[in-house]
Amino acid sequence: MQIHLFSQAIQTGKTTSLMHFVNKQQGCTGILSPVINGKRHFYSISTGEYKLMEASEGENEQLEIGKYKFSQAAFDWAIQHCQQDLVAPQELFILDEIGPLELRGEGLSDLLLQLLAKQYVVTNLLLVVRSSMLESFVAHFGLDVGQLKTWKI
Repeated sequence: MQIHLFSQAIQTGKTTSLMHFVNKQQGCTGILSPVINGKRHFYSISTGEYKLMEASEGENEQLEIGKYKFSQAAFDWAIQHCQQDLVAPQELFILDEIGPLELRGEGLSDLLLQLLAKQYVVTNLLLVVRSSMLESFVAHFGLDVGQLKTWKI
């Protein structure tokens, strides 16, 4: 499996670029995290479905990071969609975005660990990581920088 990193600063259009890319490209699956009407969502590339990522008022299981409160149920939904995609071998699988939650062992962390352990057949794994977290991400997940490829769109 080749691991590709798509890394830029916060709010520089990473997800927007990927949305355009996956709409033109065949053979890629995974999850994107676009902002729609000011709210972060999950987008399943294979099904075209969206799920609000932010927690609603009174939602019991929330993941908090800074001022944001995310829905654990939304992350469960995203992981379930990814696992359904990963039943079959994948040419290009995308996880957008690996961030502070994953460095705390939350969010998409378990799925990412399974992918890195090669529990699924993926030819190319594209991970979106904001540039300010790149060094922490590589260290936390014990990745070999020499084997990582930079993704450019």
